[in-house]
Amino acid sequence: MFVTFVWFLVGYIMFVRDKKYGKGLLLSFLAAQVLFYGHAIAFGLINGSGIVAQLTTHSPFLLVIFLIGYINFAVAAYYLIQLLKLKHSIISSGR
Repeated sequence: MFVTFVWFLVGYIMFVRDKKYGKGLLLSFLAAQVLFYGHAIAFGLINGSGIVAQLTTHSPFLLVIFLIGYINFAVAAYYLIQLLKLKHSIISSGR
């Protein structure tokens, strides 16, 4: 998890400073998040369990973990799309 955090942090810092590989690192991080969590959703559909198959657990602890995963998927997908639309970093474009 530490490597994942560093991956995000380096990409984010390089992106806001408008460095050469910042956007690429951030895009790769977000794509990995979407693919990782999307994998669970896709296999839930393939197995006939449904999109949110993991939410049928009887453990409150696991329910929270799976909810965080679904939220992570949605947020990563949203920002991946937004970042793909963006030409420059937020700071350099003045937004």
